[in-house]
Amino acid sequence: MSALDTSLSGLHDASTRFADAAGRIVQSGTQGAEALSRDERGRDVEPVEAAVSVRGADPLSGDTAAALVELVQSEQAFKVNAAVAGKVSDLYKETLNILGPRDQV
Repeated sequence: MSALDTSLSGLHDASTRFADAAGRIVQSGTQGAEALSRDERGRDVEPVEAAVSVRGADPLSGDTAAALVELVQSEQAFKVNAAVAGKVSDLYKETLNILGPRDQV
């Protein structure tokens, strides 16, 4: 497997991890909004009551925090793999320039 194949595989993996983490963050926000609109007995509550009940709540659950960490890590992995792919591409170009015939006008 070449360096370019490895970096492209890393790009794909990082983008998949990023999308999964973003989906988990969105899902946790949706679940949080649904939880705010119901009391402990499952009854609908007014928005003012819901806002009052959330004041003492932790805004980031463990799952959301872990998803945010995964989001940042996958972003960094994507950047690194993109840089490697760019450098490998530059090396391939230079190799072709060295080995290829040069037109002399």
